[in-house]
Parts: sequence; structure tokens; C-alpha cells
Amino acid sequence: MDVVLDRSGVDAMHRSVRGATEGVLQLRTEFRAAGRETTLIAASTTAVLAPGLYQTPYGLAKRRQVVTYARSGVAGAALLSRDPVVLA
Repeated sequence: MDVVLDRSGVDAMHRSVRGATEGVLQLRTEFRAAGRETTLIAASTTAVLAPGLYQTPYGLAKRRQVVTYARSGVAGAALLSRDPVVLA
């Protein structure tokens, strides 16, 4: 699943990331209900690693996303890079 981030403003960006997170977790629930296991590979920039006082709105939103995935118990991995990652 690929999601286009709405960058028209901070609130829009937060809603985009939150919506993507909820969508992924909903898909996981549906796959599990059908007896299918899933593995999540989430790609992000290293913005999520910046110390709290230096976080950008995007970094904060992505950090919350990673925490939400971790708390959900979904199996997977997080890929971090300086630049956005495109998996083909």
C-alpha cells in the first residue's frame, strides 16, 4: 500500500499519516480475520530519530505512527533513510 501525504499544512499532514496508519491496521485486522498473517514494512526518513525539541511536524507524525504500529503487535520492520524510500 502506498499513500500520498497531504502536505498542504501541518494538520493535513498529520491527518494523512494518521489515516494511513489506521488503514494499515484495519487491513491487518481484515487479513487476520481471513486467516492470513501479515508482515509490515514501514519506510520513513530519519526525521523520526531527531530529539524531541528538534522534531519537525512530519517527524513527530511519523514517530507516532511507528509507536502505534509497535503497540499494535504487528510483526514487521521499519526502514529508515535520509531520503524517502521507494520499494518497487
